[in-house]
Amino acid sequence: MILLCSYDQEGAFGLILNRPLEIDVNMILKQVPITFPEIPPKPALFGGPVGMTSCMIFFEGERTIQDAGCSLLDQDEKTISVSPSLKELDRLMTKNIPFELMLGSAGWGGGQLDEEINEGSWLYSDISPLILLAVPPSERYNLAITQMGIQPQEIWHMSIEE
Repeated sequence: MILLCSYDQEGAFGLILNRPLEIDVNMILKQVPITFPEIPPKPALFGGPVGMTSCMIFFEGERTIQDAGCSLLDQDEKTISVSPSLKELDRLMTKNIPFELMLGSAGWGGGQLDEEINEGSWLYSDISPLILLAVPPSERYNLAITQMGIQPQEIWHMSIEE
C-alpha cells in the first residue's frame, strides 16, 4: 500500500505504509546528530526501495519546515505531511504527535506508474491516511481493500520481498 505524494509528467513519488521492518525507530534515532528522547518500541517502516539510507516521516498536520517534503489534503480536507527533516521530527516528538518513520521511498519515472496501473500491477483508491495512522501497519492493507468494497481473499497476489 503506497501513499502517493507527488505525481506529474516527470514521474511519481510515494511511501509504502504497511511494511514494518525489524528495526526499531529508537535504534535509527541514535544514529543521527540530534538527541531524541526514547520512545516506546516501534518498528520503522519500509518506505520503498529508493534511497534506503534516507528517512522520511509521515504525520498528521502541516509541516513547519516548508522547503522539505510535501503536505496533502485527505478527502476530509485534513492535512497530512511527509518530511525528511530532523527538526520536524524533533517537533513531533516534543509535542507527542504520532508519526511513522520510513526508510527509503518509492519512485517511478515519467509514465511508468501509469503503465503499471494499466498492466494491473496496482489497485488505487482514495483512503484517508489519517485513518491509516490510527491502524497498525499490519492491518492497513486489509482496511484499504475493504474500503474499496473488496474482501482480501478475493485478490490473488504474491507478496514482494525486497
